[in-house]
Amino acid sequence: MDGPKKGTSEIWVENLPGESDHLIRSADKTKETYWMPIVNARNQSKPNLLDFMSDKPYLRKELLDIYAKMGSRVEQLGQQYQNEQLERLGFQLKTSLQFYQQNIGNNYGLILELDANGNILGSLHSVAGVNSFISEALEGESDSPNERVLYIGSFGYPHILKLVIRKPAIDVASRLAVAAAAQAQTIVSLNDAAALRMIQRSGYSNDTNGIGMISPLLLQQSLNGTAAVQMPHWSSVRHRY
Repeated sequence: MDGPKKGTSEIWVENLPGESDHLIRSADKTKETYWMPIVNARNQSKPNLLDFMSDKPYLRKELLDIYAKMGSRVEQLGQQYQNEQLERLGFQLKTSLQFYQQNIGNNYGLILELDANGNILGSLHSVAGVNSFISEALEGESDSPNERVLYIGSFGYPHILKLVIRKPAIDVASRLAVAAAAQAQTIVSLNDAAALRMIQRSGYSNDTNGIGMISPLLLQQSLNGTAAVQMPHWSSVRHRY
């Protein structure tokens, strides 16, 4: 790459409420926005083991070394006894995947939408953690101008969620309209087989028309565009549509 900023770097966005994974251009043709999956949402009021070890590099190294050695040995035993489950367990141990899922992840699903300048425009939340460890959020084409279709994936789950987001008709100047809309739920289309399986395995019901209500996954939007910017406050700027 050439240009006056070649070889330099700058901060595009900071103070995010968790660790991001990928940055994917949205399908919005009217403005440049991006979807950013937050694979591990963080909350200052509920610190996890990663927060505890953040200023303890020796402890982190020792712990990961133990997992790597133990996982390699378990994987070897799986190969020796030709047991696929034992091999898989060894791989999960030596790559720290099992440690991460059991001890670090907050089981809170979060996806941010940002503009070209790194400002947070809104977010999607799986409050109960039914859809967590989100690593992919790809927006597909929609036949309706009032809908957005998002395909959501996770490195920790063997399925893909198809989320149909109905755009709320909101007058930003009218806070009364926002207050009235706060009681509604995000509608998820269950026509997609993978989405249907995800809802069913999560214990949520669907009606006879193929449209279900998934309570934990809520469309978030902050009127001033600062939703989820500061870690101590990000969970409080929540508007449900």
